[in-house]
Amino acid sequence: METLPHLPMLPANARVIVAGQGIMGHQVALAIANHPNLTLLGVIPWEATKTGQQTDRNPGDDSDTFLAWVTEHALGIPCKKGINASAAALANQQPHLIILATWGEILNEAALNTLPCPVINIHPSLLPAYRGANPYSATILNQEPHTGLTAHVVTPAIDAGPILGQVTVSIHPDDTGGSLKARCADTVSGWLPLLLSTWQTAPLTQTPQAPAPSGKEHAPNLTLWNGQLTPYTHSTSQLQRQIRAYHPWLPCFTHVISRVQCLPGQAKTLLVCSSRTHIAPTPTGGPLGEIIYQPKHPRQLAIRCRDHRWLQVSLTAAYWGNVPIHPRLFGWLLPSIIGVGNSCYLSAPEA
Repeated sequence: METLPHLPMLPANARVIVAGQGIMGHQVALAIANHPNLTLLGVIPWEATKTGQQTDRNPGDDSDTFLAWVTEHALGIPCKKGINASAAALANQQPHLIILATWGEILNEAALNTLPCPVINIHPSLLPAYRGANPYSATILNQEPHTGLTAHVVTPAIDAGPILGQVTVSIHPDDTGGSLKARCADTVSGWLPLLLSTWQTAPLTQTPQAPAPSGKEHAPNLTLWNGQLTPYTHSTSQLQRQIRAYHPWLPCFTHVISRVQCLPGQAKTLLVCSSRTHIAPTPTGGPLGEIIYQPKHPRQLAIRCRDHRWLQVSLTAAYWGNVPIHPRLFGWLLPSIIGVGNSCYLSAPEA
């Protein structure tokens, strides 16, 4: 493997710019602000860039708290068009280090050459595994016992730069994507200051990344269809992990063929499930995809999965065609659409 030169020692009272978003950006900025031998020169919240303002905020991601903190302490650095377009202006700030923490822009070679200091990224996985936008969900889906944080040098290739340091973060059996992200953010607040303090005492080793392990090469951003539940091809435990992995960012859903005679045969009801799931002990028998509505619990359904076990899910929303059904009407309308007992089946998965 290629041997790389050490990064020069970080000076005492180094001036640092943090560019990030949400809970991870906030915790990294706090870690720098509270470090006795570093100076937080300023913060670039992704939410304040033009692209970030056009993006829906992630539920529970601390974006508003982060923006309020930056505003309260007058730390914001104007960077409306992103770092690539503002590299020269940022260079004029004379930073010793720029740290990215959940930054939604790939820095190009021209920007990296313009900036007068190292740019490092805090990636929430143990690289080289799970490069990409959402390693939280990917690690839960793949039943990893742990994940971690990696500090690496930023290059034009996504999450592929030399590694400067790593720390392990445990994954709990009941973790959601959101709870795992929060644990990673808690971890960075203690681990990153130690890494930077070490860097202030000696040059830092750069370790080239090895090829990613098979099946763990990429953790892409989520799309709507990632949330579709397919009990025909997935077991109860797989669907449980799917619902947990995407919560709270992406609702998991499935369709049922409507039983209401006034609707065309192809009309479907969309059922959106929450992260609160368990394997139901009842009932037995029946074909795959069968759904059972439970009148005493109008927000719960049992779905028969590939392993011939039943997954009980809690509903957070339902749509009759394109019309939303108010939760108060679940107990009245869903029995008519779904039926009570073994009388309704999930529609075939949609592409």
